Amino acid sequence: MTFVPRTQVHATVPPSYSYSTPWWWTFSDSSHQHCDSGHFGNTYTVLTTWNGLEVCGPTGTNTSVTFPGGSVEGEWQCTELVKRYLYIAYGAPALSNTNGDQVVANYASTYSDLFTSISNTNGNPNHIWPKVGDVISYSDVHTAIINSVTITDATNGNATLGIIEQNASSTGTTTQQFVSWKIKGDKDDPNDTGSDTVTAWLTPNNTQSWSNTSPSGTTSDAIYSMAATSTTSVWAAGQEHPSGSNWVPVTYYNNGSGWTKYMPPTQSSDHHYLYGIASSTSGDTWTVGTYYSYPQFKTLAYHWNSSTLTWTHVSSDSPGPSSCGCVNKLLSVAIDSSGTPWAVGQYNSNSSTTLPLLEKWDGSKFAQQTLSLPSSAIDGSLTSIAFSSSTNGFAVGSVYTSATGWTWIAYHYDGTSWSSYTYGSSSAGLSSVAIVSNNEAWAVGSKGSSPLILHYTTSGWNEDTSYNGYYPSGTNLLGVGTDGANDVWVVGYINSTTRFYTMHYNGHAWVQVNTPSISLSSWYDWKLESVAVNSGYAWAGGYDEATVSSNDNPLVFQWS
Repeated sequence: MTFVPRTQVHATVPPSYSYSTPWWWTFSDSSHQHCDSGHFGNTYTVLTTWNGLEVCGPTGTNTSVTFPGGSVEGEWQCTELVKRYLYIAYGAPALSNTNGDQVVANYASTYSDLFTSISNTNGNPNHIWPKVGDVISYSDVHTAIINSVTITDATNGNATLGIIEQNASSTGTTTQQFVSWKIKGDKDDPNDTGSDTVTAWLTPNNTQSWSNTSPSGTTSDAIYSMAATSTTSVWAAGQEHPSGSNWVPVTYYNNGSGWTKYMPPTQSSDHHYLYGIASSTSGDTWTVGTYYSYPQFKTLAYHWNSSTLTWTHVSSDSPGPSSCGCVNKLLSVAIDSSGTPWAVGQYNSNSSTTLPLLEKWDGSKFAQQTLSLPSSAIDGSLTSIAFSSSTNGFAVGSVYTSATGWTWIAYHYDGTSWSSYTYGSSSAGLSSVAIVSNNEAWAVGSKGSSPLILHYTTSGWNEDTSYNGYYPSGTNLLGVGTDGANDVWVVGYINSTTRFYTMHYNGHAWVQVNTPSISLSSWYDWKLESVAVNSGYAWAGGYDEATVSSNDNPLVFQWS
């Protein structure tokens, strides 16, 4: 498995921002920052660009460049551009021993989950239009990318296709005629004067995208946690700030036809915050957080009553002594396969020490559980918990030891105890964990000022560093969710550009995915905090503050 920096584009909708430069390119000096000048030399030409994808020349060159994964391509041959694009856009590692005439067939065969080959030789009986972003293979050993489609006769299937290519036209662009539902002519044959040599074109299977499906009717809410047990049973939890009042707890439920707000009962006249929500396939649902009751913040937990459609407050331990005005908070909740809910968070044992908090529902309350700490641990917090069964679970967060300083920690539950833990060796912390199976899990957080992704397999927790150094500047990873080994989502935000951040693992590689455009100020209050995944759909929850003076807006993006 390889982490690959890229930005997703769907063939039906070009991206609203440019692709990033491939991380395997190098540059010779500050005046030559294009076309792998450090490897190729300064005789390159940028023939054209499309959404930041550089089409390079001169034509006829064949200096070798090695793609991540080992495929060797010639710069600037036609296959280098197309394979670079398919790698950056769709997470398809480059295929060796694949010439221009073989690209469509080989990629459709190797990555059948990502692409479909549309035959150009059978009359196209289904009347399929080529789309922006599709890839063409010519039988005379050439390949190119469609970057525009201008329909001239919708009834009879006629259009003009814009093409970008390497090692053919001197400008890197040309056009191709689409007549009677068929791509006509040879390469660089805009007037259809030659024989038909396009054998097929490659189109992506997945045309999903993020859409803004945020709850309406309020501009004073923030969402911190998402849960989904089906495409028609999705929960969001957070807090609301009514005008002239303190923060109060809030949840939303979507049965597939929109969001309905449900307000849990407050426990005092002071602030309430919900940070975690979990639901089972039977509809058993719990949400947790914290609230202030002088002189301390106490843990907060509710249980959903599906008969009355109301939340009931339930007891939870707050071990921090009230004498120090201590903070007790639950940050995440999960339900194991036996139906037992667990919650994690943190508490102050005194005015200067914070310790991890683990609680289990014992039938009448969330009761604190004993938790071992690494030797010389001074402080700590647990931020997320997840289960694949009643005998396999993970809880993650961070601890401070005299040997390592702040570092990530991951506890494992074997059905009996949480005594087994793994922790890092350098400054780091984890914000979220998601479990694929008993043998696989993902966790995200930060390491110093850089994003951190950990992958758990039978060899234990391991950091993958191949993506490091290529995140957009200021990237923060806050949530991870999964519905299988080939469907993993990570969400967060990019502080330096005021953008939300999402990325998807499709079983081959990670793909950075564009989110809907929202007008935001440079103010700090905008984040995607959590993501829930189910049946090929995803829901990313958070909040945005459109202007410095406004309250937070509840935010949910839906991948569908």
